[in-house]
Amino acid sequence: MTSKQSKTTIDDFVVNPITNRLIKKGSKKYKQLITAKLLNEVKPSTAEENLIIEADTPDQAKTLQSKLNKNIQPNKVITRRGTKVLKASRRPTREETINKISDLAISSVVESKDYLLEQDMTDEDMDKYIRGLIQQKLIGHNTKATLPPPPPPPTPEIKRISTKDYNEYDDIDDCDY
Repeated sequence: MTSKQSKTTIDDFVVNPITNRLIKKGSKKYKQLITAKLLNEVKPSTAEENLIIEADTPDQAKTLQSKLNKNIQPNKVITRRGTKVLKASRRPTREETINKISDLAISSVVESKDYLLEQDMTDEDMDKYIRGLIQQKLIGHNTKATLPPPPPPPTPEIKRISTKDYNEYDDIDDCDY
């Protein structure tokens, strides 16, 4: 008997936004998170959806590509596959990726700066907490630290007077005017 082994890659997993652990796509937990709208299910586009036009010759496709590239969105690019002219998503450059990650890291720390300064954490705990904030921000979660509401202002103390205190002045005749 031969057993069929499937090769699992990192693309088969996503990060659970609640636990920050990897979960397999298509699993029960994955479907629950999609239903709860905590994960966005991105369906890959097909070649038919990306096909803009099919030219008669490769030279004509090249001409169409150059004309279409002038009016394309910034995050898209026009490519050719033989006589087919296709649209595709442009990959960000290394510098753009580094800048985006740096901006997200800085904003997540700045948003929770006050909370971080109030805490009495060791360097290791602080590092772990900040890493968690950055990972949440990269996934797309709100990282603003939610502080517990401040306690209500103290109410003035009301002095209770017993009936004994009133009995002293019960008799009007005892009063001097």
